[in-house]
Amino acid sequence: MPPNQIVRHREKDGRLLPTHGLRRSPTYKSWVSMKTRCLKPTCGHYKDYGGRGITICPEWVASFASFFADMGLRPEGTTLDRIDNNGNYEPSNCRWATPREQSSHRRSNVLIDIGGEKISLTEAGRRAGVSLPAIRRRIKNGWPAEELLSPRNQFLRRISYWRPGMKEQRSVRMVAQVQRKPAAAAETIPSSSASS
Repeated sequence: MPPNQIVRHREKDGRLLPTHGLRRSPTYKSWVSMKTRCLKPTCGHYKDYGGRGITICPEWVASFASFFADMGLRPEGTTLDRIDNNGNYEPSNCRWATPREQSSHRRSNVLIDIGGEKISLTEAGRRAGVSLPAIRRRIKNGWPAEELLSPRNQFLRRISYWRPGMKEQRSVRMVAQVQRKPAAAAETIPSSSASS
């Protein structure tokens, strides 16, 4: 709905002044928040927006009607998002996006290349059915990259262990199952750490 269709008038000091009637709407609040983050150094988020050089196109700074004409009403469950995280607030770089869509291109995300598409590690895990904490554990435990996103019941691992008093290091080949079945075959591997 273009802003000229929603213009109302209010009286102040005997004069009729035009107003858009959206002052309490989520769309207006998004516009005000955008201006605060980029233009007000006292804002807590200024360092991540205005402090980084993120600007707002002059038409949007000057007028909510211009912002509204370009962006339209804010759909429920969305917020203002910049498509290019390092780009400015302007019509070609902004959209209304869900929190999930916005979280996929944060500066802190770890991006991986899957089939020529760069996606966040969280999104890759979501597509593969593996939680982010599970992926982090796998990275910490030294899993090979090609197994990081494999579902739990499809990976094959080799676990080596050695306890004081053992003459050699043992390697257990485990097939992890959803039911957590016990280890399969154990094989003996000479250990360099056990001999010292």
